Amino acid sequence: MILTTTNTYNVLDKNVVLVIDGGFLLHRVVWPSTSTYGNIIECYVNYVKIHYGYNCVVVFDGYANTELNIKNSERQRRNNMYTSTKIIFEESMDVLTTQEKFLSNTENKIRLISMLTEKFLTSGILVRQAEDDADLLIVNTAIRNTDDNIQVVVIGEDIDLLILLLTLSPPKNTIIFEKPGRGKIETRSYAVGSLQEHFKNEIQYFMFIHAIGGCDTTSALFQKGKIKHLKTVQKNPELHNSLLIFNNESSSPEEIERAGEKYLLTLYKAPAHITSLNKLRHDVFQKTAASNKKQVQLARLPPTIDAAREHLYRVYLQIQLWRGNKLDPQNWGWKEYNGKLNPVFTKKSPAPDTLLKVISCACTKTCEQNCSCRKAGLLCSVICKYCQGGSCLNQQPIIDDEEEDNSEDYIDEINLIENQKEETNTPTIKKIRPT
Repeated sequence: MILTTTNTYNVLDKNVVLVIDGGFLLHRVVWPSTSTYGNIIECYVNYVKIHYGYNCVVVFDGYANTELNIKNSERQRRNNMYTSTKIIFEESMDVLTTQEKFLSNTENKIRLISMLTEKFLTSGILVRQAEDDADLLIVNTAIRNTDDNIQVVVIGEDIDLLILLLTLSPPKNTIIFEKPGRGKIETRSYAVGSLQEHFKNEIQYFMFIHAIGGCDTTSALFQKGKIKHLKTVQKNPELHNSLLIFNNESSSPEEIERAGEKYLLTLYKAPAHITSLNKLRHDVFQKTAASNKKQVQLARLPPTIDAAREHLYRVYLQIQLWRGNKLDPQNWGWKEYNGKLNPVFTKKSPAPDTLLKVISCACTKTCEQNCSCRKAGLLCSVICKYCQGGSCLNQQPIIDDEEEDNSEDYIDEINLIENQKEETNTPTIKKIRPT
């Protein structure tokens, strides 16, 4: 199966348009160890000129409403890896922090994007900025520039871009998605039109597969990565009509729940006589608990219908946003809490109150992955001995999008699902850069 293309494009050619993910660019350009912010900005401008020429468009994320944004939880999770305060900086000031810490602060990033936009425009490089997430704007910008005489190349690392290009681009297009390499990892370039033709029977389900398998706004079901979801869709054509409900902008919550429950029952290999997730969860637990060879791991159990319902709502919301249909997140699996949107995991208690009152962890630090409450799928309670000092990380809802499959590999591995064993030649696109 041919995933990449041998086409050659010249960044100096006026008939080549490059659409660059600004989020990728912010992290791609490596900051000098000692420099001023003005020099940093010049590094970005020079990087784009050298690698992509002038006939390009840089598209940045927007931050019109950073708190009531469904991507805020994921941004906060990533930012927790670094700590940075707001920096009031000017071009003449020396950089006294690392690139990662600086970019982990949203206000720092907003100011940097503003300054970069001004410099790019002055240098003749077009810039666009979305209201929120830039993925849809990047893809629509590429589609709008599609022409018989124009070669459009989308530059970025986010697999969401490839999914949107495959789903939203017109057929027989010549758009190329280029994922730049790093270190020993080579650049990968995908011909969108060729992939659309090869996966023409699955294209309309790709958004569902990607969203339910875990993305920036949806969590992943434990050990149910995107490869498993793709296999489930391909091997069960009886699901196809019901899954189209997720693409329909007027689907009701009841339709989403019914279609989603049917899909999840198939994903977890429920026997034909079981038509309820709650029944399946009970039977799987009972069978596992009765076995002397296996220890019951709650994370492996199918979700309850109450938890699945909220997850399916978030999947539907994300698909609709990708399709340009804006819905109120608080009607679809999200709730405002302390001025921020947080995912609703379930509206029912995970266990009776009498049981929850006697469950507690014995963490001595910050209640991270090894916390017994978290392993049981519970938030820490008031009786957890060491959680009263304000350092507990298991008191507020978080999104955990870890999955067993690497999301950027699952397109490449689709051919394994179809048992295609032929050897393929997959060279990457050659580029001619300005000197």
